[in-house]
Amino acid sequence: MRHHNFMRRHFYPAAREAGMPDGLRFHDLRHTCAAILTAQGWNPKQIQMRLGHATIRTTLDRYGHLFEGHDQELLDRLDAFHDERKAR
Repeated sequence: MRHHNFMRRHFYPAAREAGMPDGLRFHDLRHTCAAILTAQGWNPKQIQMRLGHATIRTTLDRYGHLFEGHDQELLDRLDAFHDERKAR
């Protein structure tokens, strides 16, 4: 199947029907997927595998900015784990 034909016959009509904005690109969906997975707490290696990147470097170079701000959540989890273990 040719890319142009797929986009014209299938992708753009489906995007319009779903209420997506004009000009939506196929890779916009990949970026959205990566952003959602990151927000849900998936680690970069899992995202790499889901998106089919050959290396973790590709994933981090492209989507590393999405992981900013996760430090506090991870520290809170570590503190909770430590507190739970100490309470035993």
